Amino acid sequence: MEIAPSGTAGTPPAWGDLLRACGCAETIVANTSVTYNPITNDPEALTFHFFIGDTRFVLRGTRGTASFDLTANQIPKITFEFTGLFTLPSEQTRPTPVYGAWTRPQNVSRAFTALTFAGRTDLTMRKLMLNVANQIEPRFLVGPEEILITQKDELIECTVEAVPLTTYDPYAAALNQNEIAISLRHGVGAGKVATLATTRAQMQRPQGLETPQNITEWPLRLKPIPSSTGNDQWTLTLT
Repeated sequence: MEIAPSGTAGTPPAWGDLLRACGCAETIVANTSVTYNPITNDPEALTFHFFIGDTRFVLRGTRGTASFDLTANQIPKITFEFTGLFTLPSEQTRPTPVYGAWTRPQNVSRAFTALTFAGRTDLTMRKLMLNVANQIEPRFLVGPEEILITQKDELIECTVEAVPLTTYDPYAAALNQNEIAISLRHGVGAGKVATLATTRAQMQRPQGLETPQNITEWPLRLKPIPSSTGNDQWTLTLT
């Protein structure tokens, strides 16, 4: 799905239900914001209906995982993967889809996107990805059948242009197990802004260097960590 908010502050996007089925809470502040964050207990599930020709397939009790991808000069997107309970398909009349709730995305670029990384706003970013990394497992025992989210293993990958180590040193940050804050604000206009953020991300050991266009870049990996209250290792806020 394209990361494009609803266009109205405080109104969930058309794809909000998909995040809720990935173990996320949806908090609405009327006329102001919609925020998604991970939850631990009682995640919601969806029923999916999809057609191939006139054959309708239905998946019940569906839960899944998601990955956010904001890469320069591309449309920002969320990739979902869902697992559900099978039901017998049947021949049905195809519905007429309505797309009014979907809005036009804005490209990831200097005009629409701003990164704050460890308090710095001057780093040049190629891409940032957040993998929610839910572990999805079917539970088929005698009695109810269910699709479970049994574990979360979030990871942030952020590729930035290398700077002098006196300016910022990711190697020392990894060695010292430093925790940093990251905020990626994307979109311009009321109801069109999406901010992906974590207040505590532990730097992982750098895995090498990249040199596109003969410019050295750091592919950095960070582990989002919850606070003592939990369920706040990352947030997506739409305003």
